[in-house]
Amino acid sequence: MPIRENSFINDFMTGRSSSVGNKGQKGSRGPRGSRGASVPAWRSKLITQDEKDEKQTGSKTGRGKSCIWSKDAPTKRCARRLSSSMVGLAGGSPQYVELRGPDRTREQRCLDEITMKLEMGSIDDLWTIYVQSSAWHQDDGAKWPVQNEVFVKVRKRITFLLKQKMKKALEKDDVGEMEAAIRAADGKVQILATQGNEQFYEMDKIFERLEMKQEEQRRVMKGLKDSNTPAMAFHDKDAARSSLHEAIETKDIETIRTAIQKCMEAQVDVTDAAKHVAITSKYFAPEGEREKSLFPLNCFKGEGRCVHIVNLGPEMDLNVLERHLAVAGVKVKFYTDPSAVLVGKENRKTGSRKGTSVAASLNGKEITFACDVTDNPHLHSIIIISGPEPARLEGDTDNLTKLLKFNKAGGALGIIASGNRGGHHFSLIRDANILLQVFGLDKMWGHDAAARVLSKQSATGSSGFNASHPLFSQIKHLDEGFSITGLDDMYLKRGFSELVRSSNGKLLACIKEPSASFSGDGSGPIFISGSATQLLCSKEAEGVETWINNVILYMALRQADVAEVYKP
Repeated sequence: MPIRENSFINDFMTGRSSSVGNKGQKGSRGPRGSRGASVPAWRSKLITQDEKDEKQTGSKTGRGKSCIWSKDAPTKRCARRLSSSMVGLAGGSPQYVELRGPDRTREQRCLDEITMKLEMGSIDDLWTIYVQSSAWHQDDGAKWPVQNEVFVKVRKRITFLLKQKMKKALEKDDVGEMEAAIRAADGKVQILATQGNEQFYEMDKIFERLEMKQEEQRRVMKGLKDSNTPAMAFHDKDAARSSLHEAIETKDIETIRTAIQKCMEAQVDVTDAAKHVAITSKYFAPEGEREKSLFPLNCFKGEGRCVHIVNLGPEMDLNVLERHLAVAGVKVKFYTDPSAVLVGKENRKTGSRKGTSVAASLNGKEITFACDVTDNPHLHSIIIISGPEPARLEGDTDNLTKLLKFNKAGGALGIIASGNRGGHHFSLIRDANILLQVFGLDKMWGHDAAARVLSKQSATGSSGFNASHPLFSQIKHLDEGFSITGLDDMYLKRGFSELVRSSNGKLLACIKEPSASFSGDGSGPIFISGSATQLLCSKEAEGVETWINNVILYMALRQADVAEVYKP
């Protein structure tokens, strides 16, 4: 049945009142609005003055009265806006999504980085890119998603830089430059010759010239080595030994010093005389305050003293040692290549970029800088931690000569080796033995698991540590470390003082004192140890933390910093 237009049902369905014509009269019903016309109580409390004005004026806001959003919507959808709600962030209040603007693609970023590396001309950086882009690289994560033609430029740039480095080394005719060129090309020329059919004729010329130059360097080192070798006759050695005993009886430190120097020239054992020579220094802490360290806080502060540790073996965490030395005012720097210490570098703290190595490399030039370590040996100490075979110092006559001259000029040198550790099946002594051979000293040998705790020596030559030496002040026990190697007792005849003897009876650590009796020729102190793991300064190793801190800081002393007194 059709619904009449003036029926109640029709009025209800169309939302109109049944008395449209009687609007405003008493007893009549107003127009039925939508459900949104009735404002909730919580919403009525949030109505702003603008909404009230709009209600009175009748202007439309474009939003329903029950809408929780304000009328001021952001003009751009990419503009970040946490919320335009007047309710706040309570509950599930929505927020506008941030749309990022246009950005460079990953390919474009990689191309920009490659372009920068090509312009800088760093062989190592370019080789890293070339290896990561190769199909035989282990990482298949598409590190460089660019076309292959780009890597052709990288390969040709590497080839050009290697040839240029070899050419300059030949022009300078310097052993260090030629050895550096060979190390830079090692492992690269084979791959470049295979993949790019590149030819390196300069390599043959460098090997021929380097063989002759190395022979010259060997003769120079042999002359320096012979200067450490005694040239005394047998009866002269007996006379020096007799004079040493007579000097000890006089109890005069000057007489004893002269006799010790004479015996060192003859390679006569001076252990008995060394017991009567006590070392004192203004840098030592008072007698009763040496429990934590022989040296007080900031004793070297502001003097510019620095320790350079070159680790040629497995990686070691030496942060504890670094903190201890920093407390005393001594800087520590770590390296994995001796050339990084002995070759001059640019000082980039000057603030000026004119004439720097970067600007020179961009212009195709090369600048050499003075080495602060070799120019100021009295402020620097170099510690070499021996590594596995093939030894890094094998055939490196340039760095070996520099290390020898550095010690002769007054620089402190530490030579530290160990047994087989870090996954290596042979003792890590090769680099140390090469360096010891340059100084005319005997080699280290052997391997012992060790890891035992030592006490004070009961007699000379027994297992333990030399408690009479100031380095062991207030140390009652000392962990010898694990995986150690042994030293020969012949060091004691060359002016070295015995410090530690391991549990197996072998000499473990010795030192050539920085005093006038043992370093009167102007050379610096030399510390030799067969326990590299002690440098870790483990909290569980008893006495090691204090011992290593003392001996490294002791190496920073020079002849002018110490004094000798007679000890009964």
